[in-house]
Amino acid sequence: MDLRFVAVPASVVRVTGEDAAAYLQGQCTADLRPGGPAQALWLNRKGRVLAHTFVVPEPDGSFLLVAERAALVS
Repeated sequence: MDLRFVAVPASVVRVTGEDAAAYLQGQCTADLRPGGPAQALWLNRKGRVLAHTFVVPEPDGSFLLVAERAALVS
């Protein structure tokens, strides 16, 4: 079986403001304190995964949330 993954366009959201880090820290599963890019899960109230994102800190204090998808091609 030959499996290949094809990248599908990603969605990007910028989170800004002086409380952006504190807000994101309280909303996702990632520990944002180290300051580098992190993988984060977004959960519903029952703890089920709603989304997987990469959280990328920017030099200006904002954050990029990047949600990418991959399509399986057979």
